[in-house]
Amino acid sequence: MSSTTSGLLVSSRSSSRPGSPDADLYQMLAYCTALGLPDGHLVYARGYEPSVTHRVRHAGIRIHQHALALDCPPGELLAEIAVIARSMAGGTGDAPVRRGPQAAREPRW
Repeated sequence: MSSTTSGLLVSSRSSSRPGSPDADLYQMLAYCTALGLPDGHLVYARGYEPSVTHRVRHAGIRIHQHALALDCPPGELLAEIAVIARSMAGGTGDAPVRRGPQAAREPRW
């Protein structure tokens, strides 16, 4: 008997944890694995980094990182939130890449 698990796991963060930049990714991987979910989303309130999707080999899990620029006008912020919400609802996790003054850190895994 096989079953299909569907659902959405989202965690909001003010920033990455100091000293361990990948800790949020590993925690989300643990949550997705334990709950049998194929996608997890981390939403950071911290700037202009582009959205990134990490595909975990041999696990069938994708972890999506999104960043919100809280210093933009409220209308723009709501538009960014809507884009992220649509990407989550569509199951792709793929939000448009934004470029800003801060460079994105390359994922290490």
